Amino acid sequence: PAMQKRITRVAGAPIFAVARTDNLPNSFYATFRNSPQLERLARSVRGLMLAGQPDGNEIKTALDAECDSMKNAIEIATLLDGFRMIGSMALADPKTRRQLTGEQAAFLNALVGQAKVTHQDRWVRLSLDITPAMLSQSASGH
Repeated sequence: PAMQKRITRVAGAPIFAVARTDNLPNSFYATFRNSPQLERLARSVRGLMLAGQPDGNEIKTALDAECDSMKNAIEIATLLDGFRMIGSMALADPKTRRQLTGEQAAFLNALVGQAKVTHQDRWVRLSLDITPAMLSQSASGH
């Protein structure tokens, strides 16, 4: 029943994916071993739902994470917003920009500038409209 609710949440979109995340192997969380708070938050995610809707030259996307509590959903949303701010500051640093290709810099600038993070009850949503400019290498025919 829980999986059916997740599928119903995104099934109307022409592009969608649903994944259960409440029973992942411990090896998945090994990356977070040095950060107990991040590990706890990653383990609190019960499911992920991705939906995409083409709209002219853009694809409107939303990635929803279902958490085990509203408290964890708020923490994840706050953390994602913090990552966006840190990413924006890092991209403003000329040293960082020299390490990226033009396409990578354009995509990351659009990502930190246009991604929206929201939460409602136990849900966190990351929304992003993917534009041809974000995919400039593909859009220019390279």
